[in-house]
Amino acid sequence: VVIQTAIDNAAKLKDKIFVSQGTYLLNNGLVFDSHIHLQGAGMDKTIFKLMDKAAPWWDEKGRNAGMIRGSFIKNLTITDLTLDGNKLNQLTDEKSLYGRFGVFIEASKNITFNKVRVQNFQGYGFDPHGYKPTMTWTENLVITNCVSNDNEWDGFTIDQSSHVTLNNNVALNNGRHGFNIVSGSKFVNMSNNYAENNGFSTSAKNESDGEADGCGIKVQDNFGFGTRNVNVENNIVYNSDRGGICLDGVKTVEVKNNKVIYARYCFMAFNTSNSVINDNQFMTNSTYLIISENSIKYLNNINTT
Repeated sequence: VVIQTAIDNAAKLKDKIFVSQGTYLLNNGLVFDSHIHLQGAGMDKTIFKLMDKAAPWWDEKGRNAGMIRGSFIKNLTITDLTLDGNKLNQLTDEKSLYGRFGVFIEASKNITFNKVRVQNFQGYGFDPHGYKPTMTWTENLVITNCVSNDNEWDGFTIDQSSHVTLNNNVALNNGRHGFNIVSGSKFVNMSNNYAENNGFSTSAKNESDGEADGCGIKVQDNFGFGTRNVNVENNIVYNSDRGGICLDGVKTVEVKNNKVIYARYCFMAFNTSNSVINDNQFMTNSTYLIISENSIKYLNNINTT
């Protein structure tokens, strides 16, 4: 209650909030308005942790997702803290599972996360996205120097977002994809990120889209929104259950100077057009490449078995 009150007051003043070192137990998510900068004392120093057997975020008042959430807001910056979903000590009924994400930002503008760790959530780690009923995209999203680890679904899901920067982030031990660019996201630049040990969760193998397991980096389309103009450069992907880098139903994607080590398939592309895959290094002990189209330019890659 104290933290939420401080956030509400900061929104009125367009102010900055500093939260000192310590672990703060939360039962509900924190709701943000526009023009706020929330700063902790440092990653793993200021920790917002979901208390044991926390109340469902789906109740008679409605459905609310995310420990940090905001809809149709602008100019939000969050830095130097950790969000912990405490997943091993939560209930697992349908309502208790709903919305257990670290970050849930919807149809918003000018959003920045820097030096934020999101871990141990029953759903997604980072889940910024648009608002589908009005076809409103989140715009100008920056996620840098962040870590998303040990979440049951994706580490970073970039859904229906435009003009996105993902730089120097780590996705580690997430149940499905490490990084997932999806639902019409466009003009996305992801560089110098690291993904390791993603896609191995049993629960992530039962999603309705039928995908059996996860990729280190996945760029895909659904809803027919047209995911496009994505640059995947200078990333390292290690030990993914299905594929290192996977493209599906997208166009105008450049995959350049990445290193993929150990995966069932190092690189996969389906229903992908007007894209270039060049100067990558693929190293695996199994099939390294699956491409279903001839329109992809595949140049100067090093394939080592």
